[in-house]
Amino acid sequence: MAPKPKPVRERFYAKTQRDEATGCLNWTASVSGLRLMYGRFTIDGRRAMAHRVAWMLEVGPIPEGYEIDHLCRNPLCVEVSHLEPVPPRVNRLRAPSPSTVNATKTECPAGHPYDGENTYWDKDGGRDCRECRRRRTREYQQRVQARRAA
Repeated sequence: MAPKPKPVRERFYAKTQRDEATGCLNWTASVSGLRLMYGRFTIDGRRAMAHRVAWMLEVGPIPEGYEIDHLCRNPLCVEVSHLEPVPPRVNRLRAPSPSTVNATKTECPAGHPYDGENTYWDKDGGRDCRECRRRRTREYQQRVQARRAA
């Protein structure tokens, strides 16, 4: 006779370790990927992300269309008080990525404001400073005229 399987909660928390300095409850078992290592846990024969399982075990279902964000910025943390369900866009903007850094800039590299009047939006959602764009266009036209005159 096969031994009775351990309850999911017991199996799950056996794979964690508390970091007293940060308060994070770190996942110590299987992880995914090489770049961002998120914990993985098998439940009902399927692999799931450990932080999502922690949320479902302690809080309940994740709202539809939402992702679980690590407020502590530690992808191995499964401490529910460090997690928050957010829309995907909010999750991306909280990440320390180049697109997030650029999205929070209020001025172009030349110091002109990114505001309603001075911001050009391209078809892909990128933005540019209208004043700098006009300067580059003038400089280009001057180079073309100089070549034609030569």
